[in-house]
Amino acid sequence: MKKNMMERIGTVQGAGKRYLYTFILALLIFIILMVVNFVALFRGAKKNIITTGENEVTQSALEVNNFLVQSVDAVKLAAYSLNTLMESGASVGELEDFLVRETDAFEIAVDKEFTGLYGVFDGVYLDGTGWEPEEDYKPEERQWYERAIEAAGDVAFAVPYKDQYTGGMMLSISQMLPDGKSVVSLDISLDQMQRITTDRVPEGKGNYAVILDETGTVIAHSAVSRIGSSYLSETGTLGSIVAKRLLESKETYFEVSYKGEKYAVFSCPTENDWYVITVANEKGLYGSLKPLYIVFI
Repeated sequence: MKKNMMERIGTVQGAGKRYLYTFILALLIFIILMVVNFVALFRGAKKNIITTGENEVTQSALEVNNFLVQSVDAVKLAAYSLNTLMESGASVGELEDFLVRETDAFEIAVDKEFTGLYGVFDGVYLDGTGWEPEEDYKPEERQWYERAIEAAGDVAFAVPYKDQYTGGMMLSISQMLPDGKSVVSLDISLDQMQRITTDRVPEGKGNYAVILDETGTVIAHSAVSRIGSSYLSETGTLGSIVAKRLLESKETYFEVSYKGEKYAVFSCPTENDWYVITVANEKGLYGSLKPLYIVFI
């Protein structure tokens, strides 16, 4: 009888252990599934935030392209018309009259901040605004002329420069004529680029939006004081870290660390090899994901 009692006790203990093991295994599976679901949910939510950032910076790049296309078309049309006039034997005065008329028309129809058509035609410098250069002015040594010659008939963009009077950035767009030596050019204000960065800057401390050209020069910046800066010539700044990484990798999204903080960088190239960029502190950017941690914990 005692033996039967011991056998029953052993049976009960064995069953208890099996139940315990089953419970522990079920708990482990539950925990693993919770972790897997949390990771999947977190990654999905983070991906959505990244996609939103990429879409916004892409939209900004489209706005830049749309802004520049009017000026590019104006240069192409002027180049075609001037070439036709030159081939028909037009005089220097007739070429100058054309530049004056087109300068007035473009300023009224497209951009009040447009500074006029100008260029070199058969070795003679002409300006649609009536500006007369100093005697030592050599247009063939100017970047707008050199880049147009290098582009061999394609529209060329010079490195933007800072206007000494307004402090804003200006851009020269030019094109060589079929004779291989004449060039027509125009300068436009990039204030619209500034408005794009101001409208697109992410909310949060330390965040900013910027437009860079291929040399790392700041075309526009949500912090106006940074306009005209050369990020590639800087060391130890967030801008220099972002610019060097971007111009080397051409990535549309990446993360960088600066002074103990992590930043997410979204970028999109424009048709003229500029980059529209937004930089956001990850604490604020992914702040909406905090409830996921709380729920999980």
